[in-house]
Amino acid sequence: MLPLTHALLQARASSRPVAGAVTLAPADLDAALAIQAEAFQARGEDVAGWKVAVRPDLGPVAAPIAGSRVIRSGGQLAAPERGLLGIEIELAVRLGTPIRRPIDRAGLLAAADAFLVGVEICATRPTDVRSAPFLALLADDMSNYGYVMGEALPLEKLAAFELPRCQVMVNGSEIFSGPLSHPDGDPLTPALSWLGTSDSWGASLDAGQFITTGALCGLLPIAGPCQIEVLAERFGPIRSWLT
Repeated sequence: MLPLTHALLQARASSRPVAGAVTLAPADLDAALAIQAEAFQARGEDVAGWKVAVRPDLGPVAAPIAGSRVIRSGGQLAAPERGLLGIEIELAVRLGTPIRRPIDRAGLLAAADAFLVGVEICATRPTDVRSAPFLALLADDMSNYGYVMGEALPLEKLAAFELPRCQVMVNGSEIFSGPLSHPDGDPLTPALSWLGTSDSWGASLDAGQFITTGALCGLLPIAGPCQIEVLAERFGPIRSWLT
């Protein structure tokens, strides 16, 4: 087992952060993905979804989201003891049939059966996310802690879909209000960039898995435990609790 793999597993098991993320950081993208896969598989988790991004220095990257950390609106997750960063409001696409990378837009839309607004809960195992190299954060599932699934809409509505206005409240206090937007314009851009590549980890995606496409209003810092409520136009409310 690679040293950073062991450190990440210990951090999850003990709720103690990884202190040596800088010295343990992977040397390159392949090493980061190998650690990510090794640590995820050692936890015995099922992949419920994939978090995707495009980095100027690395290109498209992704990290798995564990099924045990995915809840529906109205559910709750135990708050992490350390490392909670915040939440991101995101657009996700759900697969109705399996796919295999590489695949293009037409292939994705043929396989998908719904889209939704979701809430990603972000937390980090390294002691300081600001100083940890990105490759270490990529190995740590890109700081994913959990995901709250909102109401699913039929895929045929995606063609004419416009990102809604949204209000986010934590413990009844507003922390964001305004229109949602994606830094790439088209929210599917990072997903399609990653799906258009091929590597052994995440080569195949199963029906029911989802791909979440990046923050639509940036990272919103929160402290747990707390109640999270998201009100987005044309979507039902998303409510969840970090306990």
